[in-house]
Amino acid sequence: MSVPSNNVLVNCDSPYDISNTAFSQFEPATAYRCRVLLCPEDVGFSAHCLNLLGVISEGDTEKEALDNMGDSFRETLSYYREANRQIPWGGVDVPRPAGSLERWIVVRL
Repeated sequence: MSVPSNNVLVNCDSPYDISNTAFSQFEPATAYRCRVLLCPEDVGFSAHCLNLLGVISEGDTEKEALDNMGDSFRETLSYYREANRQIPWGGVDVPRPAGSLERWIVVRL
């Protein structure tokens, strides 16, 4: 599978967080999976990361919302890594309005 220029893979066949492999003890992970809740809005979609608190985005289309989520997710991870802080992985409780969709993206740093 090729990686698009924005380094975000949408709806991969097997979302996989390489940060949890044994290799992560030797090198920092360079790709992470991001579970996204897309919520239809009056105009476009809001996007909420379900495995990292505070990462949100929006877009006029599903694709734009997911691309923007990749950027937001990448910026948040970069902040934690540069600050040498532990990334607060965990489940995020977000209201799920009618018509909302879950998607996986893989984000490369």
